[in-house]
Amino acid sequence: MHAHEHDSTAPHDQAGAARAVAHGRDGIASHGIDRAAMPRLQRLAGNRAVAGVVQRFQPTPAGGVAPPTAPVPPGAAVSPAEAAPVELPQAGPARITFSSAPRTWQLATPDLTALKIGKGSLSTGPVPAGKWLSVAAEVGADAPLRVAKTSLSILPINGEISASQVASARAPNTTAGAIGAAVGGIVGGGLATPALTAGPLGLPVVKWAAEQGGLAGGAVGEAVGGLFKGDTVLEAALTSGGVAGEILFAYSPWFALKLSATGFSWLADVEARLNTNLTLALTAAAKLADTAKVRLTFRDGRLLHTAFSVPLTLELSYIFDAMAQLIAGLTLLPVLDGSVFGAGDDPNLTREDKGVKAMEFVSAPFHLFDFRGGIRPFGVLDLAKGSPLEVRGSKFGLPDQFVQNMLPMALGGGTLPTRKDRPDSGGKGPANPTGLTPEDPIPMTWFKPLDMYPKAVTIPKDRKGNPITIRMFPHREVDGLDIGVDQYWPYVGRKIRKTQRPRGGGEKKFARDLEAHGCEVVFPTVGKRRQFDFTDIDHVLDLFWDGPDDETNLWPLERATNQLAGSRNLTQEVVWALRKGGQARPTPLGAVPRNRWFVIRDFQDPR
Repeated sequence: MHAHEHDSTAPHDQAGAARAVAHGRDGIASHGIDRAAMPRLQRLAGNRAVAGVVQRFQPTPAGGVAPPTAPVPPGAAVSPAEAAPVELPQAGPARITFSSAPRTWQLATPDLTALKIGKGSLSTGPVPAGKWLSVAAEVGADAPLRVAKTSLSILPINGEISASQVASARAPNTTAGAIGAAVGGIVGGGLATPALTAGPLGLPVVKWAAEQGGLAGGAVGEAVGGLFKGDTVLEAALTSGGVAGEILFAYSPWFALKLSATGFSWLADVEARLNTNLTLALTAAAKLADTAKVRLTFRDGRLLHTAFSVPLTLELSYIFDAMAQLIAGLTLLPVLDGSVFGAGDDPNLTREDKGVKAMEFVSAPFHLFDFRGGIRPFGVLDLAKGSPLEVRGSKFGLPDQFVQNMLPMALGGGTLPTRKDRPDSGGKGPANPTGLTPEDPIPMTWFKPLDMYPKAVTIPKDRKGNPITIRMFPHREVDGLDIGVDQYWPYVGRKIRKTQRPRGGGEKKFARDLEAHGCEVVFPTVGKRRQFDFTDIDHVLDLFWDGPDDETNLWPLERATNQLAGSRNLTQEVVWALRKGGQARPTPLGAVPRNRWFVIRDFQDPR
């Protein structure tokens, strides 16, 4: 249940907010599209969205038979909050929310693993470090560079219809819902038009964006009857919105240092190893300026013509993030497996016959650093479209201080940023966080401490008959099993967005894979058990927080602990504000609307 804050000046709470949106369809693979076909697809989307949404608000004709409503394609449904008909304002413009929250589609990711970029190792070999001591250093990676994620997002879209159009809309047989649907339909269904402007950035998702907008609408809808007789022109000014594309690269190198007595490396050695996971997220965005306009022409209820004037601000940004795990130990008689430092199919695997482990320390994964930077703005592009097959012109320019803006903008070390007084707080203390942006997150507690997870999964016998212990970090392929979690482990200071990914079959598939390999786990509290006894397969970063439903984000966790943690995460009290400068709202976390940002303040045991 969402809490609502009364504010008579807020556009979203005014009686004149007409809402309508056409959504894209999820799950469409990325591929090219003929540029000449893009305007046609968008026109289809706009017509379909207008027909489908406006018919909901059209009064039943005198004959008593309502016009048929064309079927809505999967994934293109209009949310009740955004499509609800409301009264026009008594005076002033009608403010419209075309899309109140970001819409994100996951795209097919290119497979770079066959190129084996960065896979392998380099070693110094034993180097004397004194009369009785030798040191060996090694660096390498057991898996190549990979593309972890590509996605396309449509940002929240807001606009308004002028006061003069509002006044004329009060004619008989014209409803507020019709205006909201007419403008929202073409903008929501055909938002891919601004996406074309990102072409200079060279993003392959840009071509896909146009197709996404077209497919959202499906076939051309039926005419909306007598709702608009003759020629009717509506114009909406877009005050916010845009598109963004993201690609995420992941790489997991390791660094090792080994000490041994000169001439006695067969007897004992001390090894320290740092496993790391590096991720680089690149984002390109095209955001609408406040002068963007859409002009729609209807003839007898059918969308006849659209004209766009869309100035856009282009942005490029990056986040370079690193996680790590430290492993240190003393091994007696490492010669037992006939190997030297780094031997074996995968030096990150612990084989039970590789000497005698006299002592070993394995840390939980921890955050090393993150760099955030970019070019903001990258440029300004002005696109004008006068007809479905004509782009009148475009203008592109680079901003001042282009090179200076490429420098990193922030460096974080995994700690919670210090709260400071904000300009809107009157100097009386920190303002209440809204969670509307990553820079204004809502503090929360995370109820799944990392030390409650088993640090390893054991395969009693691999394909060669050898036992293998696979650690929780990083992710890799072992004996035909994709296993391990890297960039999704939580840490104090991590910012996460409340959302909801659909639950697929990731947990069940991973459980079947573990069982097929006869895997066992050792829990800190209950000892060794088969993975399917008293065990859940846990989403380390829950679906609720936009964590993926696959083996890159799955690890065993004791069932009772997992169930308690899920409940505590949602029922904990957090303090937030509906909008900037708003009053404090102490509510359960589950009552905070989706798409708000949070920051992990601390960890607590859920029991």
